[in-house]
Amino acid sequence: MTPDSSPAAPRSALARGVDIVDRLTLAVSSIGVALFSAVVVYVALGRYLLGTTPYWSEELPRSLLVWSVFIGLVPATVRASHLNAGLLPLLVRNERLRGKLETVARLLTALFFAILAYTGWQLTEAGLDSLTTALQIPNAVVYVALPIGAGLSAIVILLPLLKERAP
Repeated sequence: MTPDSSPAAPRSALARGVDIVDRLTLAVSSIGVALFSAVVVYVALGRYLLGTTPYWSEELPRSLLVWSVFIGLVPATVRASHLNAGLLPLLVRNERLRGKLETVARLLTALFFAILAYTGWQLTEAGLDSLTTALQIPNAVVYVALPIGAGLSAIVILLPLLKERAP
């Protein structure tokens, strides 16, 4: 066991920062999923038991789902749960080559997230001047989840790579 992998080894500020971002975005996304579920149940009960549907019945759940998905992208990225099929160790036996391929995959994924964040920011800016139909809030409020989630995901991928390169 190396000194860095022992349970008593102090964690770097970088690792603690990634952990804080991970926990915060996981909490926000989890709350969003819980709210989404509660709103959908409320709308369904209202529609079928009371015969009435709130005016925001489609827009609010959709907005909550968008936020939950894009903010949930960060903890999924930290855990590599959406990016890893586990095939690389089966296909590449050489550990050194596998490590290099994993680094290339991380860099390409970070680049993808950076492009997604930039494009999402452009979409957010475009949505500043228009309002959602039911809630009458700027569309940018919904759209901004994309650049936040993608940008933070790019950062949490790149930070460990920077640590690996540090002397």
